[in-house]
Amino acid sequence: MYKIEVEDTLLDRLKEKHWLWFKNHLTKTFSKKPKDTYGAFIKKIFGWDESVLENIIKGSKRELEDVIKKVQAKKIACESLQIFRNDPHKSAKQKQNKFHEKVMKAFGYDNFIDQKKSWDAYELCESLKIDVCPYCNRQYIFTVDNQSGMVRPELDHYFPKQKYPYLSACFFNLIPSCSVCNHLKSSQDDRVVYPYENEFGKHGMFRLKSRRWDRDIITISELVRMPGVYIKIDNLRTSLGKQINNSKKVFNLDVLYNMQSIELNDLISRYQNFTGANKVGLKRMFKGVDVERLILGIPLNPQKRYIMQKFKEDIIKHLNSLKRR
Repeated sequence: MYKIEVEDTLLDRLKEKHWLWFKNHLTKTFSKKPKDTYGAFIKKIFGWDESVLENIIKGSKRELEDVIKKVQAKKIACESLQIFRNDPHKSAKQKQNKFHEKVMKAFGYDNFIDQKKSWDAYELCESLKIDVCPYCNRQYIFTVDNQSGMVRPELDHYFPKQKYPYLSACFFNLIPSCSVCNHLKSSQDDRVVYPYENEFGKHGMFRLKSRRWDRDIITISELVRMPGVYIKIDNLRTSLGKQINNSKKVFNLDVLYNMQSIELNDLISRYQNFTGANKVGLKRMFKGVDVERLILGIPLNPQKRYIMQKFKEDIIKHLNSLKRR
């Protein structure tokens, strides 16, 4: 829904820290055998040395998509049958699952999220300073690490780790999100809007909808009946339009936002009271203050994203466009 905004210099610094953590992880071993390292396993299965792995771990979405195509073309998953060929008690499915587990361990994602180190999931989330879920804009996702405990956003894998375990630790595949969105998306591989590159913006706008006529509300008088809301997509034929539509379905956005009836009723009530003489009088009373934002319950000087931001701002735009009859 919203794009993740991080300065390029900070991103470069974080990517480098992430790579140094992964580079050190490659030297660790599956067993007590010195040569049984994660790096050696990855080299054997995928043919990737450190220079290739650095590009993958730091890779953009487009670069990760290219990696997927190359891996699928090589049919690397079939290696599972060879690695465990001496175990007659395992079925082909069991061997593939065991192979998946070994790849996940080799790429170290569980190690990244479970242990407190100089660089881990907490440090990543704290450094990015993303306070609102970029997928839904409905939940705060603060990172807290103090004596009372540790709390952080969940990390969604844009390319699901269940299907692409070799991308499980890639920097740009880790999307800080709320637990609801992370669980709804889970292993689904639909291409939703990618927060590091795009957002809904004007291409996916919240609109008020008449429950009686099943269309956009076009007049003030129609607000008497409690309206519904939905996300109107500008153009479904574009790549972004398709991604917005996928996001609507995967994250149940229309359904969840229609359950925000208290916020919607409150916003409409505030808006209707902020008209005519009331508006003029309040502006005189609160000179130098953005009275409209104050009355509508919107932060006066938002320095960061806040929950329900797009919903509120889009609905206000729609209200402003309604015919006065």
